[in-house]
Amino acid sequence: MSKRRKRLSARGLPTVVKVIVSEEDMRDGERRCCRSCPIALALSRSIGETAEVLDGVAHLVNNNATYILPRSAKAYIRRFDEGRTRYDAPRWFVARLF
Repeated sequence: MSKRRKRLSARGLPTVVKVIVSEEDMRDGERRCCRSCPIALALSRSIGETAEVLDGVAHLVNNNATYILPRSAKAYIRRFDEGRTRYDAPRWFVARLF
């Protein structure tokens, strides 16, 4: 059984993060709120630091770092902010350090 090591950047952040979006994230998420949408809540929990999601990228508030979000997460945020959906977020996605 092989164990994968987390690859860390020079700042000590993971270069790739698997983000799991929970039912609570979808329920508690706020529309048009960059720190409280379901994707921002899930990413913040996964990294352990507050994230702001804007224009398909996630900026870490206390660390000058940016994660690129996949197309499925971007599309969900757009639908969520428009009020067209709440509970069809991708169950998980991979964010990559930019």
